[in-house]
Amino acid sequence: MRGAVGRQKGAQRAAASPGRVRVDPARHHHAGGAHHVRLLHRRRGRPQDDGDGLLRTDRRHGQRPPVTAKTFPEFDKAVRAELTAAYTRPPELSTSFRSDSYTMPGQEDRQRPELLRFGGYDGLDRQARLVSGAWPQPGDDPVQAVISLSAASETGFKVGQEFTTRGRLDSRPVRVRVVGVFQLDDPFGARWAGEQLLSRGVERGDFTTYGPLMVPRETFIARFATNVNATWTAVPDLRALTPEQLRPMAGAVAGLEQRLKAAGCGSCVAASHLPEILTQLDTASLVARSTMLIPVLQLLLLAAYALMLTARLLADHRRMEVALLRSRGAGTVRLAVLAGGEALLVALPCAVIAPFLGPPLLAAINRLPWIEAAGVRLSPSADLGTFLVSFGVALAAAVLLMAPALAGARRTYVEEQAARGRGGGRGLIERAGADLALLVVAGLAIWQLQRYGAPVTTTATGGLGIDPLIISGPALALLTGGMLGLRLVPRVSKLAEKITSRRPALAPALGAWQVSRRPLKYAGPALLLTMAIAIGIVSLATAATWRTSQLDQARHQAGADLRLSGPPDGPELGALGRGTAFTTLPGIGAASPGFRGQADVGGENAMLVTLDASKLGELFHLRPDLSDKPVSELSRTLTGNRMDRFELPGKPATLTVNAEASDEVAARLVLTDALGVWRDVPLGVLKAGTSQVEVDLRALAGRKGQITYPVSLLGVIAGAPSGSATLKVTGLSADGQQVTAPPLTMEAELSSAATFVQGAQPGPMPVVLTADLAAALKLSPGSRGGSASTAGCCR
Repeated sequence: MRGAVGRQKGAQRAAASPGRVRVDPARHHHAGGAHHVRLLHRRRGRPQDDGDGLLRTDRRHGQRPPVTAKTFPEFDKAVRAELTAAYTRPPELSTSFRSDSYTMPGQEDRQRPELLRFGGYDGLDRQARLVSGAWPQPGDDPVQAVISLSAASETGFKVGQEFTTRGRLDSRPVRVRVVGVFQLDDPFGARWAGEQLLSRGVERGDFTTYGPLMVPRETFIARFATNVNATWTAVPDLRALTPEQLRPMAGAVAGLEQRLKAAGCGSCVAASHLPEILTQLDTASLVARSTMLIPVLQLLLLAAYALMLTARLLADHRRMEVALLRSRGAGTVRLAVLAGGEALLVALPCAVIAPFLGPPLLAAINRLPWIEAAGVRLSPSADLGTFLVSFGVALAAAVLLMAPALAGARRTYVEEQAARGRGGGRGLIERAGADLALLVVAGLAIWQLQRYGAPVTTTATGGLGIDPLIISGPALALLTGGMLGLRLVPRVSKLAEKITSRRPALAPALGAWQVSRRPLKYAGPALLLTMAIAIGIVSLATAATWRTSQLDQARHQAGADLRLSGPPDGPELGALGRGTAFTTLPGIGAASPGFRGQADVGGENAMLVTLDASKLGELFHLRPDLSDKPVSELSRTLTGNRMDRFELPGKPATLTVNAEASDEVAARLVLTDALGVWRDVPLGVLKAGTSQVEVDLRALAGRKGQITYPVSLLGVIAGAPSGSATLKVTGLSADGQQVTAPPLTMEAELSSAATFVQGAQPGPMPVVLTADLAAALKLSPGSRGGSASTAGCCR
């Protein structure tokens, strides 16, 4: 796919993961991370360097005390106190810093030099691992620093190298010694969202900035805290967070900025999606509880009816004994005490044993494969609440066992003998029409459930709550359906008796005669069987719905059977080695490199996703109801013009580039492998005249990676610090063998590009838009906007 664009809803959400708070009154970046709060203090009222090399002055909010070595302790104390108070448990706090810009060594006299940044991060050694060297120690001359692997590959800095640099705002020289190279454990994780320089090592725009060179906190405050930004990150411990604490914590985090301003940090700004996430989680928890209540009520109804049916059978079995006790002078109170004592003898041991028996049974359920695959972890323990629930259920069971025994306690022995004859055809509930009344109530509950879509509704106070009528609707419908079925038992049994009485077989006729003679006696087991079958069908439907929902969510989030993301370069697997390693795994039938980044489309903040359109039909999972066109058709319409490339012969391990420049030029060579993975290789700053640069292609694959040949050259990207220069690639050699390549000559300005093979001018890039972005831009399939043409829309 050449391009698929989806709209990012919410201000600056492109740079943020939900739930993280970043404070930046200047640019309002939102850093990602599910449980992070960041606070950033920006200096005001002085020239500023925002990282793009341009100096600014911001006096919109008046003079504010900047973060310096003197003011930092006061800010640090206030911010840490408020962050600790915002959570139910003290969070893990760390501080990070970013310096002003410094010039690259040897470029002090240039009009537009390349830039360096210094930084500090508490606990960096816990979030990264050393590739080589050691972590820096506090000191001032020279300043010990570590650099990320990606930044080291861009700058060429190595362990042990020393250099001197000067700041663009602070002209004092800084002597630096690189003591280590590190690799972030998860460069594109939520923690580093908004820290593009740290995760990528380089930012290219009007100026090229490398780094940051990470130094100890003490060194940064003493040497680089010259009216700079400071960021506090809080990682709260949410393991013991209860559903009742979600909304209060959301309110506490949302009001953090106001409390910080009241505490004296007037220029501190907080921005976070954490309150939104906590509120959504609270709503989701309420919905989950309401959803679970529906089958739980059905199971409770089934259990209660089974218990009542058992108690009724016991009462019928002992009815004559009760009548004899009644005839010998036993009163109702005496019979009630006997029945209650027998019920408690059954219920009380269960009440004591159940809390201890529940945890091991739930632990056994936790080992079921489908439970483990769902990620559910049951870790119950017997506490006071468990015993209270157990004894409450036992008491209710005892009442249900005792009630049928007391129902016929007033009958005499003669009355019981008469009752053993032919029973009535209808029960008390049926004669009173209670089943029809329940049908009306159940119908009303089901209608409300269909109308609202969920048992969670808005309460009178404006909050969310569970509607008891809606939640009990399925259980009432189940009970009502079974009770209405009982009206058919007498009629069906009489019809069966007439049919079987005309046949010579005895067993069917005798069975039909027994049922028709005492229909109420057999109606109870029939109702129990009906309810059990109905609950089983509902459970199967619920399980199938849940599984389909999980699969839909997984396909929507991944987009393919397997999606891999990670740093473009690593010591083990480099940019051109990762694809080979993964595409050779067993079972991989098709693969495509992908790109995901931010884009501004007609003033709308959007996410740009690109894939290989020729493989889209095999890779991309899209539900049919999300698009008017199938994936196979979309892939055909998304196929655009490919950039022409020059293919290197054989399987070279090294590539030598000969170039000639009229002035200093910073150049990068863009190449690609057979899988379509692009990689730009820095050639460094080429001096005026003839230069020769050797590129180690094996290093692009990593120590354990292999390149998928052939390797092709796409072009050169160059920028002239002086403003304009002519660059010409005069020769190429692969493994020492001269390669006949098309000539490449370009005029390099701030940032220019030229290709080795001049192909046809590409047309508009076909893209697929999400429905909301298409509506915002007023585009439809087939329309064109800027340099893109719309191939389709997805919901």
